[in-house]
Amino acid sequence: MLIKCFTGGFLVFIIAFIIETFLELGIKQIEPPFLSSLFKAFIGASLPEEGAKFCVLYWIVWKSKDLDEEYDGIVYAVFVSLGMALLENIEYIYANGLQVALIRGVLSVPGHGFFAVQMGYFLSKARFGKIEDQKNNLILSLMVPFLFHGAFDFCLLFIGEEATVNTGLVALLLIMFTIIVIYLWRLGLKDIQKLTENSKLRFQKAGYNSISTHSHINYMESSNKIESINTMESNNYTQEDPNESFKQADSLETEEIKEQEELPEEISNDKLGVVFIVLCVLIPLVGLIIYFNQKNKFPNKANTAARSAGIGLALNFALQLLIK
Repeated sequence: MLIKCFTGGFLVFIIAFIIETFLELGIKQIEPPFLSSLFKAFIGASLPEEGAKFCVLYWIVWKSKDLDEEYDGIVYAVFVSLGMALLENIEYIYANGLQVALIRGVLSVPGHGFFAVQMGYFLSKARFGKIEDQKNNLILSLMVPFLFHGAFDFCLLFIGEEATVNTGLVALLLIMFTIIVIYLWRLGLKDIQKLTENSKLRFQKAGYNSISTHSHINYMESSNKIESINTMESNNYTQEDPNESFKQADSLETEEIKEQEELPEEISNDKLGVVFIVLCVLIPLVGLIIYFNQKNKFPNKANTAARSAGIGLALNFALQLLIK
């Protein structure tokens, strides 16, 4: 499903590119910088991109059996967005050079990721929430990222238009842009954590508690079974083979040993692979998602992902400073 969503992002790019090409012909006729930036941001970029993302995400995920947890909506939406962002970055690098990739790595790629978090959050609320709220949540799944994306792009576009004309307005827009980015990050992380906790509660209600608790319960059940078998065998000793009770007890003990041997396998999974470490450095948002998703079950894996994301952010800012 993750591969399907990621490649679905390629389709998003193609659809958005075609629509934007036609819209650009009309937007070019708008001359005032404010209106030009406004239309480019909301109509020329945000609407086709977020609209295409929503349609592809809904088409791939909505009726899929893999959408079985609230947190899944965010994960699938982010992967659709990252697939789209990959082709978009290639386009920008081809047209403007490698330095654009570094700028987009700091701003645009995380931005696309957090727009997708909002889309996935409300998609999950539509799927798992109250049926009477489903339509409103689906509308919010499109409108919230559309508005954030438009405001994000408008600040950048208008700053570019007014950079050499009105420094006071540019400073105000930079403050506004910073507020939008910080709010996006905080809101996105809050939504990720909320749906992670909801998924965790669903598992707990279903009886999937921690490994140690599960193992302890199995151990107690096995011990009770062994004691019960020994008691029954002692009462029927004269009628049955005296070695039979030992065979049954050994069988249960063997099963318990196998269950205990499975524990190190779970522990060995608490390690983040090299591929994911590199991915977290290149796309810090992926590291944050892994952290909030795995911090309770696999704390070492989660901490490694968070550290890798922090390193990625630091490298992006450092490279940006060197370019300037």
